Amino acid sequence: MSTGLVQHHFGSKAGLQRACDDHAIGTLIEQAERAMDGVGHQPGLIGGMHPAGELSTRYLARALVDGSPAAAVLFDAGAALAERWLSSLWPERFPPGSSRVRDAAATMSSMHLGTLVMHEHLSRRMGANVLDRAHAHRIPLGIVDTYTAMSSFLDSPDGADLRAAVEELGEDAGE
Repeated sequence: MSTGLVQHHFGSKAGLQRACDDHAIGTLIEQAERAMDGVGHQPGLIGGMHPAGELSTRYLARALVDGSPAAAVLFDAGAALAERWLSSLWPERFPPGSSRVRDAAATMSSMHLGTLVMHEHLSRRMGANVLDRAHAHRIPLGIVDTYTAMSSFLDSPDGADLRAAVEELGEDAGE
């Protein structure tokens, strides 16, 4: 693409970057909103979470690492969706607008978006390019397996002890 075409269509290199950000981040946020509104109820939804492919995912990962304003929008939108989801399912544990739900949602967003940033390490460790459509299911499956295992652990006596120790740390910090 020539400089003239970039200037004609986007005004500048920064305009081109904004257009790319809007597309890549807008697509991911739209997919997350669709997932939140009907996980398990929409055939093919999870399999379609990476339609833009490897290049788009690499672009998003780079934006997250660079700390671009668009990445902040992505993170905040993901955290807001997570807050809404957590509060709708467990309003007693995660009261809407509380610091508890904000903290949990921010942590959840960083864990999930972190898989984009760490894709090269995940691919190396898993022995397959996790951004390739044939292997893209492995990260969400790993997340589901991890959440399932952690839920079982946290329901055990050892998990209850861990929770009590962590809550005690918060109390010691004055929270």
